[in-house]
Amino acid sequence: MGRLRARRDGAFRREAELAAALGELDKKRAAADGVEWEDIDKLALAVEEQRRSIAAGQAAQTVRDTRLAAIEGDLDALAQGLLPLPEEVEAFRGVLRAAGIPHDLLFEVVEVVDPVWTDALEGLLARHRLAVLPHDLEGWRRAAELARQHRYPHGVLAPDVRGQSQSDVDSPLGLIEIREPRYRALLARFLRPFRPREPELPLHPTRRETHLASDGFAVSRTEAWVATVDRRYLGRGALEASRLQLQQERRTLQAEADAWKTRESGHRAAVQTLEARVEAQRRLRAWQAVADEHALTHADHREAAEQLVGLDTALGEMETSLAALRLQERGTTSRRATAEAEATTTEGATRDAQARLQTAENARTAALAVLARLLALELPEPVDEVGRLVDEGLDVNALGELSRTLAAAVDRFAPDERDPLLPTNFTRQRDEVDAVELRLERLGARLAQTREAAEEARTQYQRFTRTTFRAYWRQLRDEAAKLDFDVRGTLHGRDDGRFECDVRVGVGAKAPVHHDSEDLSGGQKAALSILMGMTAVAFESESAGFFLIDEPFSASDVNKINELGRFLEQTGAQYLLSMPTSSDLEHCGDWLKAVWICTKTPGGHDDAGNPRLAPPVRVNVAHGGRRG
Repeated sequence: MGRLRARRDGAFRREAELAAALGELDKKRAAADGVEWEDIDKLALAVEEQRRSIAAGQAAQTVRDTRLAAIEGDLDALAQGLLPLPEEVEAFRGVLRAAGIPHDLLFEVVEVVDPVWTDALEGLLARHRLAVLPHDLEGWRRAAELARQHRYPHGVLAPDVRGQSQSDVDSPLGLIEIREPRYRALLARFLRPFRPREPELPLHPTRRETHLASDGFAVSRTEAWVATVDRRYLGRGALEASRLQLQQERRTLQAEADAWKTRESGHRAAVQTLEARVEAQRRLRAWQAVADEHALTHADHREAAEQLVGLDTALGEMETSLAALRLQERGTTSRRATAEAEATTTEGATRDAQARLQTAENARTAALAVLARLLALELPEPVDEVGRLVDEGLDVNALGELSRTLAAAVDRFAPDERDPLLPTNFTRQRDEVDAVELRLERLGARLAQTREAAEEARTQYQRFTRTTFRAYWRQLRDEAAKLDFDVRGTLHGRDDGRFECDVRVGVGAKAPVHHDSEDLSGGQKAALSILMGMTAVAFESESAGFFLIDEPFSASDVNKINELGRFLEQTGAQYLLSMPTSSDLEHCGDWLKAVWICTKTPGGHDDAGNPRLAPPVRVNVAHGGRRG
């Protein structure tokens, strides 16, 4: 019976374990239900492309935001009557103010009187519009030295130009207003060679002066050109022109920003859709990996369930048989006791009757004596409870009868129907239950300790992994920078507590791409493999060991070969590498210690069975290398 129960309990546990495992497998099957097969690598590349588009768009938006902020500042300055100036002009004016040099800029003292000639005179004075005009000669000397030191590109004009000429009357000097008289002679000298007139047709070089038309077209003795201007600086009209130009630029940038927001939303929606498809493919592959296991587990679970049903049936039949045997044994015991009691009753019936008669007579005599004493007593009024019993008619005899009825109800089972071992079995079963509960409590405590230890181990594993990862990638970035590589690694946690690494590689000024991207050449991928592998070796084993490296310089030029060779030498490891051709050997640096140049003839074995290498064309030992 005990062995059968043990087998049944084992089958029950087995069935429960298989049911739990089958439930987990069913979850994977349900997660992959309805998913069609797709190339997960292509989906990942599509996600990466969308993310690169988002990154590029965000970088362009950052530039736009910076420019918009600058435009807002310039518009605020225009509202206060201040014309925004280029950065180099503002910086040099700050230097002059710090040096205590009073000055003006040319555009601040010139106003075009006739608006028809505004563009022509702007273009004519374009070279000197932002030139510095010190107030005196001493200030000019100091400003000129500072301009040379700071390489100010717009120049410093001398303030002491003297002299007048009759040609000043015919020059464009009369078309401008000069707010500061001390600069009039200087501007006259600039404008003296020009005459504001339309060049005559047919066009031909002039003899002395230069003819300047209102549209900026000029003809001199040596050339014909158009004086153009891309931005207005002269006079009060420059403020309005700059304001309109900045407002138009702001509208253009805001339109580009709005268009980018729309495109960014599309890119992000595409990323979410693609990531969902990638996750669906991962669920599909997870289900395909356990599909066979699901079928086997399902079959095992069905077999275990059938076995459990069979054991339950056998156990039930055995318990039924055992109960019948116990009932039969109890009937036999009862009949034997009844026969013995009947024999004893016949012999002592007379003695019992006489004894009961004498006992009843004695009780009657005692009761009469008690009644006489009670009648002689003066009794108090009955208490409430006694009164209630008297009112209900429950006298002593009635209460006795009620007690006997209840006792009979308790003892209504015959002796042969009672289980004399029931108290003992109850106590034993209670002890067993207490023992099981104690074991469960201890197992619960051990389980909690185990879970705590497992959680602590996982935390330590993750902490150690992240620390090791950061140290390795720090060392890898330093080594990669020597080869003009920008290698970045990102650690992502997985649902199972482990990690995945995303490697991005940038070569030169190019943006980083995935390590297996088609944007990387074969030589760059080979160099990356050497970098990552040998850095890992140096990180783990302090460069110990001997390594065979097969064609590491494939698709690399001589410079890259030497860079990789020096990196291999710095690792401190011993290495033997192969190269498909010897054309680059003469250009290799001192990192190459020994050379074995072979023909394409295959090797083999000699007559004694010893391995034989291909016959060398040349064996060189260079840069301190050793033979043997």
